[in-house]
Formats: sequence, C-alpha cells, structure tokens
Amino acid sequence: GVYPWFGSVFGGAGMAVGAGYLKRLEKDASINVLGGVSVNNSVLLETKLAAPELWRGLLRVDAVGRWTDARGVSFYGFGPASDRNARLRYDYQPAEATGNVALTPAKWLALHGGYSFVSLTTSSDEPGTLATLGPGLGEKLRYNTLRWGMAVDWRTSPGYSTRGGFYRATWERHHETNKRPFNFDSQEYEVVQLVPLVREQFVLAARGVVTLTSTAAGHDVPVMLAPFLGSGSTLRGFHTRRFTDRNRILLTGEYRWRPSRYLDMAVFLDAGQVA
Repeated sequence: GVYPWFGSVFGGAGMAVGAGYLKRLEKDASINVLGGVSVNNSVLLETKLAAPELWRGLLRVDAVGRWTDARGVSFYGFGPASDRNARLRYDYQPAEATGNVALTPAKWLALHGGYSFVSLTTSSDEPGTLATLGPGLGEKLRYNTLRWGMAVDWRTSPGYSTRGGFYRATWERHHETNKRPFNFDSQEYEVVQLVPLVREQFVLAARGVVTLTSTAAGHDVPVMLAPFLGSGSTLRGFHTRRFTDRNRILLTGEYRWRPSRYLDMAVFLDAGQVA
C-alpha cells in the first residue's frame, strides 16, 4: 500500500520527503512507485519492477526507471588544490532506464550485471557558458552504460552489523551515443571489515574505496559523472562533492560504541585524495 518516504533525492540536496506505493506479488515480485521533494526543491520520481525469483531465489531480475531534477549541484574545479571559493552551482536532470540481473550462487557471494540508458542535461545561472567551466557541462549527453561485478558479503546484516566483511568490485563502460567526446570506463573496489570487541559492544570498523576511470585519446569524463570526495559517506566534514577528479581513494577507520540497542556512537577518521 501507500507509505511515507524519507531520504535523499540527490547528494547535497538536503533532506527529502515524499510518498510511495508498494504492491507485492507472488514469488517475491513487486511494483514500487515513489516520488519525493527535497528542501532545495530537487525532485525524484522512481518506479521499480522486481521480477519473480528464479532458480529457487538464486537469480533476481529487476528494472528501474528514474527521473531526477537536482538543484544547486556543486563543482569546485578539478584536483585536490581546487579553491573552495570558486564553487559553481548547476542544475542536473538525469533520466535513466536500468535493467539489473543478480546471481547469488552462495549466501555470501553475488554476481551482478546491468544495462542503463541515461539521458542527462545541465543548466546554470552562472555567468559564461557551462562548457568552458568543466567537461560535459551544458551538453545534452546520452549514454549506454554496461556494468558488471561481484561482491562477497559475510556480515550478519547488510543494513547494520557488528562483525564480518564486505568486498566489492565493479566495472562500468560508458558510451556516449551522440558522438560527443565523453566515452569512458570506470572501475571501483571497496573493502569493509568489522572486528567486534567485548561481546560486540565495541567494534573496530575499517573501509577503503578506490575509484579509477580511463578514457580514449581526445575524450574526457563529464563533471557530473566524475569520482568525488566530500559527503556523509565519502570524506565527512567536507561539503558534498568538494573534491573532484578522474580517480579517488578513501580510507575510513571507526571505533564504535553501542551502550544500548537503541544508541550507537563512533569516533572516526577519514582520509582521501583525488588525482
């Protein structure tokens, strides 16, 4: 039935609220439609169709349609020495249709692949043309994106866990269909390790993420799709998308303390670099 939705329309757009409708079908199939608006008037509309489980639940197929109107997305320039006072704000409107396939031959192992067609545009009230401020800005781009990867997950719960590990590798190929010079490949590797102490009331948590991109001669990675650092999940304490470039690395260490089942606290250290 109908349910309230709270979350994020787009990173940096602030808190968002909305509503959705979920219809459950046989064999864990479902139809889910939701819409939300953030505090800066960014909008999200999304529909997800999950097919019935196949091969006794080992194979899952789903399709997602999503339209986003993200307002005031930040870009400070490329590189770790970018100037905080040189922030450019632009509006970003991606529309995408995605199909995903996931195979779980074991409880702890997942193999996944997918295809997306993405059409995206950007606009801005900043003086000057967007194209001179960063690659891909002001362009109408259309992408065929192929992705594949694998994940090993032996945490007790994906949402919250006090022990175990999560290891992921993903590869993507982005082909621009309007013959613009923005074709690129990307790969991302992530490692999460949780070590419980004193009956899991204290936990040491470590995370590492590496994102790499590569282009053919004469091509570039658009600003909107480039790896970045700065957000609640990528270098806390910095503005969203504070640092942008073709590659990034992020290392996080946490000492977590759970005094009760309703309260969790942590001392953390984040370190990152773009290049």
